[in-house]
Amino acid sequence: MEYIRTVDFAAIDKSGADERLTQRLFDHTVHLAFNTPQPDPDLPFAKSV
Repeated sequence: MEYIRTVDFAAIDKSGADERLTQRLFDHTVHLAFNTPQPDPDLPFAKSV
């Protein structure tokens, strides 16, 4: 999966620092949602030690 995004530099210039941080965190969350492997359904949830 490729994630392609165009950068709107005018919007960045008009935004405040807290808005830019929010966008970066949102992008990171989206990345984790699509790039985190799913657990193997054939493996037990927990192993005894």
